[in-house]
Amino acid sequence: MPKPDQAQQRSQGKPRAVARWGLAALTLAYCVAAFGSAMDRTSERTLAAQASVPGPFRAFADIAQARLALNSQAADQGLDAAARAIRSRPIDAAGPSLLGTALALKGDLAGADAAFRVAAAGGWRDPMTQIYWANESIRSGDWDLAASRVDALMRAHPRLPGIDEFRAQLENDPRGLEALAQLIARHPPWLQSYLSVDTSMPADMLVQRGLVMERAGALSGPAGCELVRTLTATLLQLGKGAAADRVWRAHCPAATGLAKLGSGQTSGGFGQSDDPFGWQRVPGGEVRYTVEGDGRAVTVENLSPSAQLVASRPYAVDPGAVTLTWDARDADGDRSDKIDLSLDCGVPTRPPFGGATSRTVTAGECGVKTVGIWVASGSGPVTVRSIAAKPR
Repeated sequence: MPKPDQAQQRSQGKPRAVARWGLAALTLAYCVAAFGSAMDRTSERTLAAQASVPGPFRAFADIAQARLALNSQAADQGLDAAARAIRSRPIDAAGPSLLGTALALKGDLAGADAAFRVAAAGGWRDPMTQIYWANESIRSGDWDLAASRVDALMRAHPRLPGIDEFRAQLENDPRGLEALAQLIARHPPWLQSYLSVDTSMPADMLVQRGLVMERAGALSGPAGCELVRTLTATLLQLGKGAAADRVWRAHCPAATGLAKLGSGQTSGGFGQSDDPFGWQRVPGGEVRYTVEGDGRAVTVENLSPSAQLVASRPYAVDPGAVTLTWDARDADGDRSDKIDLSLDCGVPTRPPFGGATSRTVTAGECGVKTVGIWVASGSGPVTVRSIAAKPR
């Protein structure tokens, strides 16, 4: 069995800082409920069910009870259940790791350290043990070993609850970011999970994740547009245009990236919906949307009773007012007043539809602004031939 490594040896006898352990202890407590067998789940339901578990399997019930208690921050109950599990099944690493988690929550860091030393002899698969020793590796400055432990953790449990917050310790330190980027440059099997992000996640966390991916691209070369498409699009939605542009260019070097509004013509590219920096069609069953020719124009028809947003595109915009102009034509080739544009931070808002073909707008202060193309109700087919913008 693996022996405690050098990071474990260095940590022996050194004082523990309670603040340093806050995040790790909470992460441990948060993830304990995510693991267990069917018997764990059955025995967690009621105390009566736990009591009915036969003696040879009692350790599993005690482990389940410890997980349940620690997930509720009930350290004393978790401590008792973990101690019983160790007595019933001393060869299982889950007992000592749960005991160590309970002791950490109670502030007994020396006791927690002793318990996790015992758990370490059980190998690398126990998630609480890996979190503990990864934290110790970070504390001792061994970022490569910390990254290796996070790698082992992610290989076994790629969607471990609380792992994002714990992994942020590496992402937020230049040395940890470098160690993590070197892992990702080798395309580990958990990479897709790492890049499965959405707008509910903290924007700053995703910016750091973008920096990790940017560095990984520099180490191993571009991995392709598809790999970072979701991360790029999410950063754009959160208004982090510069971060989105950097990670996109790192892995999709042939792409144009975030265009700057106010430099002349902005139309074209209507058929490139897979480019997060291009025009994005807004789905709608009552709007017909046809890309014309090489994508330099788009024909839309609104069959609904109200004005509809049909396409949008993110832009970098300097502070100040911008004049938007557009050329829209009906089926006879005559100029149409059924198209209007919006410029907003975030979600596009409906423009006034006053029959104009230009508008001067000032969007709020934000990293990414969105131009929206709107079409009035019952307009018949209208073709948007060009859009232009210039600072006022």
